[in-house]
Amino acid sequence: MGIKSLIKKFVSLFYALIRKDLLLDWKSEINPNVYKHLKGSTKYKISVSNSVLSGNIKAGRGSKFLNVTCYGNVRLGDFVSVNGPGTRLSSRIKGIEIGSYSSIASNVVLQEDYHRTDKVSSYFMNNNLFNKGIEKDIYSKGKIVIEEDVWIGSSSVVLSGVRIGRGSVIGAGSIVTKDIPRYSIVAGNPARVLKKRFEDHIIDALEECKWWELEPSEMEKIEAFFNANLHEIKSKEDVLSLLNKL
Repeated sequence: MGIKSLIKKFVSLFYALIRKDLLLDWKSEINPNVYKHLKGSTKYKISVSNSVLSGNIKAGRGSKFLNVTCYGNVRLGDFVSVNGPGTRLSSRIKGIEIGSYSSIASNVVLQEDYHRTDKVSSYFMNNNLFNKGIEKDIYSKGKIVIEEDVWIGSSSVVLSGVRIGRGSVIGAGSIVTKDIPRYSIVAGNPARVLKKRFEDHIIDALEECKWWELEPSEMEKIEAFFNANLHEIKSKEDVLSLLNKL
C-alpha cells in the first residue's frame, strides 16, 4: 500500500469519527476534497464502503457507494444507490448527473470521456509520454444525465452524451448509446426501447405529483402509494388519490 493510499485511509477513519452524517469504512479511499461535497444527514447518512471516490464528487443524503470507483465530475441526488463490484463512474470533461432514487447495479460503467481517434495514436501521448496532462488526449460527446428513479442493470454501459429519462429500467448487459425516453424499459446492444414501464395515465399521474421531490418525512405518510401495484390502477385520479394522506 502506497503512502498516499494509506493517508487517504487514515483521513477516512478521521471523518468517520467526526462526521455524524457519513458511514465510512477503512477500506475506502476518498480524496480529502470530496468530503465537503458529501451532504448526508444524521438520519439519512451517506454510506461509502470499499470504494474509491476522487475528483469533484457530490452526493445527497442517503446515497450509498458499495465497492465502486467514482472519479471526475459526478453529482448524485438523494438516496442514490451505486453498487459494485466492477462499477465505475468516470467523467473528466462534461460531468455525470444521477437523479434521486436511482439504482446502479454491479459491473456498470458510466463513461463520459473517450480516447481520441483523430490523431496519430489513440494512446494518451500527452499525459503518459509528454507529461502535459490528459486534456488533449480525451474528448466528450456531452454530459451523461440519469434522471430520477432509474434502475441500471448489471454489466450495462452508458456512453457520453446520453440522457436516460426518469423512471426507466435498463436491462442487464445493455449498451446505451442514445437518449432513452422517460418510463422506458430497454435492453440490448445497442439498447432499444422494448416497451413503456406504465400506461400513459400512470405516467401522467407520476409526472404531476413529482413524488421524488417530497421530503422523506412526507413519503413516510404515503407508504401505500409506494407499495401499490400501479398496473392495476385504471385512472390518473386513482393514482393521485393515494397521495391524499399527505
